[in-house]
Amino acid sequence: MLWGFAMKKVVFIVISIMLLILFMVLSINVLNGNMDNWNNSVYEQITSWSNPTLTNFMIIIDFVGKWYVYLAIALLFLAIPKSRKKIGIPITFAIVSGAGLTHVLKQSFAISRPDFYWLVSASGYGHPSGHITYGTAFIGICVFLVLIYAKNRLLKIGVFVLSIFFMLLMGFNRIYLGVHTPTDVIAGYLIGTFVVIFSIFFFQKFGIVKMRRLVL
Repeated sequence: MLWGFAMKKVVFIVISIMLLILFMVLSINVLNGNMDNWNNSVYEQITSWSNPTLTNFMIIIDFVGKWYVYLAIALLFLAIPKSRKKIGIPITFAIVSGAGLTHVLKQSFAISRPDFYWLVSASGYGHPSGHITYGTAFIGICVFLVLIYAKNRLLKIGVFVLSIFFMLLMGFNRIYLGVHTPTDVIAGYLIGTFVVIFSIFFFQKFGIVKMRRLVL
């Protein structure tokens, strides 16, 4: 069933506010030290599975999730005239928005990265996780585009399932490598999802992408 734009606007606003509230509550608890024991407990559990093979795989995943990998894909679609408006502009907007918002939030909360043993190099503040924020934004918009443009139901389901698996793997990756706490990761999911919702609303508002039946 197709929703009118007014109804979709209300839904987008409500979901966006809920995501921001959850992020703020989480962030305040992190600042107050209320999440330290839980963060340490989860980190110890995940690193108990540490082994050379898994570490090498996680390092590869770390590279795959870099912002410039996503941006390179976006620029490729931007360079192709036929995919520029329908794909290139939406995913570029999502990546840039996600990266920009991540930077602002990191500087605003100034929450340091965890004092764990890092398996890869990292710089700057840790909250929220940049990999997770712009990764969720990029993957989320890609899934959205597949759901509205693809006609093959199996393709839609496959992309949806693989995308969820990849983002969960990325969350595991950030904690396993020691560069982010579990709360950094959760914060990244919340803000990344916010970027997806905001981007979809923006696309609808300015006619960049017209939503059709959003079904699997």
